[in-house]
Formats: sequence, structure tokens, C-alpha cells
Amino acid sequence: MPIFFQITSANLPISIGSIGNHWEQESIVRKEGYPHFHWLQTEEGYGDISIDNRLLRLEKGEGVLIKPFTPHTYLSNKGWLTKFVTFNGTLSDEFSKIVGGKNYILGKDSTFFNYSSWIDDIIDTHLTGGRKQINLSVSCYEFLMNLNQTRQYEFTEDQIYKKYVLPTITTIENQFELPLTLEELASNLFVTPQYLSRVFKKYTNETIFSYLQKVRLNKSKELLINHSHLKIQEITALCGFSDTSYFISLFKKLTGYTPLQFRKLYLIRK
Repeated sequence: MPIFFQITSANLPISIGSIGNHWEQESIVRKEGYPHFHWLQTEEGYGDISIDNRLLRLEKGEGVLIKPFTPHTYLSNKGWLTKFVTFNGTLSDEFSKIVGGKNYILGKDSTFFNYSSWIDDIIDTHLTGGRKQINLSVSCYEFLMNLNQTRQYEFTEDQIYKKYVLPTITTIENQFELPLTLEELASNLFVTPQYLSRVFKKYTNETIFSYLQKVRLNKSKELLINHSHLKIQEITALCGFSDTSYFISLFKKLTGYTPLQFRKLYLIRK
């Protein structure tokens, strides 16, 4: 069950924080998620992942990329072997733009791109020292971009999704710090708020407001950990919350910690 840590420098744009294969996967509960983008893939057997109120089964060759600080649970089955890789680097704040705004993306091995072979090749290369670090960083970008294309193909022929849902997600991901309203989002697309709410819920299984709050909350977690000099009031404003007391209350309700407790917990782990 080999596992290797930081096989490429974290000073590269995209780096490998950890990687492994032939891993006897145990059941894991991550109430606060994991601090980096990470990919988990079934090598043998099958396993289940609980995430965003859904239960996903990963058969052989199937995997999932999970966004940082997204709560999830691994439910192990006997004989479940996995492969995994986590990503960090100087462009880590931009990874969401590379792979899209969802909390997770499903993928599987295909003739188009084989994620399983990619992991094995990276490990073999690391053991033999046969590839330059800059080339490994480029290869990581290729991995993420292939997942991005998988996400885009999911509704590629659906005109309603492309015309209304995807632009809404893009606006939220890029302008979450602004006082966005349903009325404004709908007006920009020339539809009624009721219609936009209905189609967004249909394709994402959540409301626009809950999606916006989730994006803001995840961004606040990133700022709490990666920018420890920022005050809670500053993070409140940077993440689009208009009231600090409300932000603290919401954060504690959804994570079980106050923002300061959350920061202290993860800084100690670092």
C-alpha cells in the first residue's frame, strides 16, 4: 500500500500533495472535508461515498474529485482497494475555475483518458526519478482538465442547462462576494425568478440560495486557513456576507465550530 507525500514542489503551479495506490480503503468521516482537492478511485471491489446528501457507489475504474472543505464520508466494503491523489500548489485557489464549481466531479477510466493508469505512471516515475518536476506539474493540469471536460459533457446537449443553469453557476462562482439576488440573476438571463429557481433545482438538486451560501462558506474556510492574518469581519465581507454575527452563526450551524475555532483546529493540524 504505497503512499508518497509532496513528490513535486508546492511552489509549482499545480503540485501533488499525496498519491497512492493498492490502498485498503477504510471507512472515514470528514465532517469538515479535506483541505485540498482530492481524487479517490476504485481499483478493486467497490465502495460508497456519502456527499451532498447523495450516496455514490464507485465501481472499479470509477472515481470522484472532491472540492476542499466539502463534508463527505467513505463507506468501506470488504475488498475495496483504491487509488488517490491530492493536489496543491501556487494556483490552488484557481483550481475551482479549472474543474468547475461543483463540490464533486465523477469520472471513470476510458479510452479518452485513463485516470488509473495516470496514477500508476506517476508513482512509477517517482520511484525511478524519470521525469522532471515541471513536467509532472503539467501532467497534473492535464488530469484536472480532463475532469473538467467530463463535467461539461454531462449536460452538453441540454440547452436549458447551458442557457440558464451554467451561467448562474458561473456568476455565483466568480461574483460570490457581491450582494447577488435571485431577481438579479434571473433578470440577467431574461427569465422570471420562479423559472430560474425551478430549473436550477432540477439540474443541481439544490436551491440557488443554498448553492450561493455553500460557495461563500467554502471560500470562508479557505481564507480562515490560508490567510490567518485576516480578521473575521474582513472574511465576512470578502465572502459576501453582509453581517458578521449572521456569518458566525451560519458557520457554526453548518460546521459545528465558530470560525475562530475552525481556524485554530486546522492551524494546529498544519
